[in-house]
Amino acid sequence: MNWPRIPLRDLLVQGFDEVAVDPDQEYPMVGVRGFGRGLYFREVLAGSSTSYCSFYRVHPGDLVMSRVKAWEGAVAVVPNELGGHFVSKEFPCFRSLDERILTTFVWYFLRSSEGMDLLRRATSGMGARRERVREGEFLAVEVPVPSLEEQRRVVDRVDEMFLKVDTARCLRDEADHQYEKLKLALVLQGSHRPVEEFVDWITDLHAVDPAESYQFAGVKSFGRGVFLGDLRTGSDFMYTRLARLRYQDFVFPKLMAWEGAFGMVPRPLDGTWVSPEFQVFRVREDELLPEVLDTYFRSELCLPAVRAASTGTNVRRRRLNPKAFLKLTVPVPSKQAQLVLRELYCKEAPLRAATVAQRRMLAQVEHAVLDRAFRGGL
Repeated sequence: MNWPRIPLRDLLVQGFDEVAVDPDQEYPMVGVRGFGRGLYFREVLAGSSTSYCSFYRVHPGDLVMSRVKAWEGAVAVVPNELGGHFVSKEFPCFRSLDERILTTFVWYFLRSSEGMDLLRRATSGMGARRERVREGEFLAVEVPVPSLEEQRRVVDRVDEMFLKVDTARCLRDEADHQYEKLKLALVLQGSHRPVEEFVDWITDLHAVDPAESYQFAGVKSFGRGVFLGDLRTGSDFMYTRLARLRYQDFVFPKLMAWEGAFGMVPRPLDGTWVSPEFQVFRVREDELLPEVLDTYFRSELCLPAVRAASTGTNVRRRRLNPKAFLKLTVPVPSKQAQLVLRELYCKEAPLRAATVAQRRMLAQVEHAVLDRAFRGGL
């Protein structure tokens, strides 16, 4: 399209609704996801727990940029429901200078292949952790500016297409959610008994060889399970001993258990390593299958008891002692229900693969819609 190109500095003005941090106040914080995935709520931050002297308050329609991640599409327009939330000074905010431009139109363009390329070109610094898109470089980016009527038409058409994509994504998410509900329903049929009746605490640690390589694993918070970590040489870390994981071991880090960092080791991670901060348990399967522990402790239902059993004065430093974990209880369903649960786990891998493939396909559809929109194809 032969739309005129205008630098953002002639279309946007940087907004400075700067608010001094009060130690006695709380601040709902938002962040910007990469790859054009928009703004999201992060956490409520106590003023007494931050070293920042001030935050920026965002307003609906503001265009917010992450200096650190703008090069990978971390730019977003503030939706109505997140107006009045806060960002740190690493997230400069911009507003329309006049009625020539819609910030949503700019955002959609910056999410297109051409827009992403322009953001990457505006990046300065060496190394992924030092790369930045600074305000001046961002405002120097030239964007297409058709008439306001045409901008509205393009935005409305993209919104219409994205709504269909979101509907498909929600249907897949709901199917995954129902699958998890089914697993949990099988587990909750049983009465509670102490965990210590069914597991052995694995305390054997292996001496680290500085010349050897170790494939680490980790456990994500909020019930997201065990994941593949870094491959590191023994000389690259300070631990002198490590724990080796086996398929279907149950593992958690003492420091993050209070926010649901539990999981059963999947087959591909058999033989990986964790530091002594991780507590490892092997389930005795005569009465309880490890899938029961995995399902229950990755659900939110366990969190009140886990948090009550965790110790520490600072919420971010609370730890779950392994002996306290052993005293927690787990529902023990019938053997038949446990075998059905195991069958569901066996079918889970292809279902997860289908979910990943569909999400990748839907992201490609979104990119295609945006590229077509700014070539005049919508």
